[in-house]
Amino acid sequence: MKFGNYAIVNAVTYNFEKEPDWYWKFKPPTAKDELILQQFLFQKRTRTVDGVSEQLPATSMEIVFEQLALTFGGTNIPKYKQEGDEWVATDEPILTDSSDVGKIKQVLGEMPTDLVQELWIALGKHIPNWGPLQDNPKD
Repeated sequence: MKFGNYAIVNAVTYNFEKEPDWYWKFKPPTAKDELILQQFLFQKRTRTVDGVSEQLPATSMEIVFEQLALTFGGTNIPKYKQEGDEWVATDEPILTDSSDVGKIKQVLGEMPTDLVQELWIALGKHIPNWGPLQDNPKD
């Protein structure tokens, strides 16, 4: 569907700083993605310690994973396999465009933290109101 000037229509491709041949695509979030994110943020999770229960908010890394998974639009980061003592890149990417949110979060969890943080910052630069807060010169 098309909604005129109300939406980012195309996916944004981000190339990594240390691996410029690798990319990650951010698809524009929809109202449904916003709803899923809000439901995730307001889930009722509790922890009980010494008989006292308390509600816990989502952790910052859980929010990062959720937003990156909801906006995932594709990548060419190669899947590697180990052959003896060496790691060899395959022709297959670590995720496909149709990977589900659970699989995307699993792969994010296996990535180095610096790589996930780079993606998180890029999300904030390319998708309004997602990712970390950006400095706004009007503020």
